[in-house]
Amino acid sequence: MIDNTVLENIRSRFSCRKFSSKKVDKETLQAILEAGKYAPSGGNRQGWHFTVIESDEGKDLLLKAAGSTPPPGFPEKLQWPYQGDFCGAPVVILISGAPDVPWPEVGPRLAAQNIMLAAQSLGLATLWSSLFTKDLFRDEESAAVKTKLMPENYNVYAALFLGYPEERPNTRPPRRENVETWI
Repeated sequence: MIDNTVLENIRSRFSCRKFSSKKVDKETLQAILEAGKYAPSGGNRQGWHFTVIESDEGKDLLLKAAGSTPPPGFPEKLQWPYQGDFCGAPVVILISGAPDVPWPEVGPRLAAQNIMLAAQSLGLATLWSSLFTKDLFRDEESAAVKTKLMPENYNVYAALFLGYPEERPNTRPPRRENVETWI
């Protein structure tokens, strides 16, 4: 198997569900966001916006954006808001996109992948939170905070929890086989 730094970084990235309390310095965050800016986008329009949330006030706004009641179909056995403590992550990055660019959801999601890989390469960890991606701003109460978190008319496409992991896994689950077709 061919091996290099980039491939090893991809293979070692994991979804962190418990972060340490160690803060992430501004220079590191800026380097990670810069990696997001180099993602592909439709027509090279670069229609993404990154909202970096570090403060308790920002995290409170994000919880308000999730709403006070669970969305329809939310499992009763889980507490709402699920991952409302952000797994202890000191940083949450919302990645939103402009509605008037080609394929508005694609660029922000590719930027999220760049951010996750850049974070991994710098010793940090991430968790893409599906809950905060799909269930934000779904009712009048939660929609009221949207303009405080992103530009007007933008839509959120990714929510990443970011920080130093409490611990790193020693092994990764095996990858699925037979997911290719060669012609």
